Amino acid sequence: MPSSKSSDSSKNIVIAGLIAATIWAYYQCPTDTLPDPSSFSQEIRESVLPIRSKLSSSPEKSQALSGFYLAWVDALQRDQGNRIKTTALFRTAHSFSLDVFLQETGMQGDPTVGAEIDAAIIAAIGNKVVPIDEDLSHQLQKVLLAIAWACDANIPQ
Repeated sequence: MPSSKSSDSSKNIVIAGLIAATIWAYYQCPTDTLPDPSSFSQEIRESVLPIRSKLSSSPEKSQALSGFYLAWVDALQRDQGNRIKTTALFRTAHSFSLDVFLQETGMQGDPTVGAEIDAAIIAAIGNKVVPIDEDLSHQLQKVLLAIAWACDANIPQ
């Protein structure tokens, strides 16, 4: 029988995973809130450019993913480290919420950018399981904003 602590952790993962999808669905994050790409570090900008080039042929998917990643930034800002406390929890929640977001939309499949998005996130926050402190949260938010920008193929480079 699972412990109460294990059960609480599972609930938190599910809740965190649905945060981004729920917020996106509610707010339909407008892409006019995207930052000027010159505000990204060169390293972050270069890490997201492969995403941009792969999605340029799929404007519907690119705009939807852009809104999804803007919602993730909003979720991290609202959470303030209360629920999404480690990089492992973020990765699990991100994966779950992306699955829910794309479910039965016809947007699964080509063009796929999962590997490119994962690479950009890893370049920004690493691949180790560590606590997400304020600095790491800001770095994660920066790369997610850059991913949102890269996903929106309607915005000029």
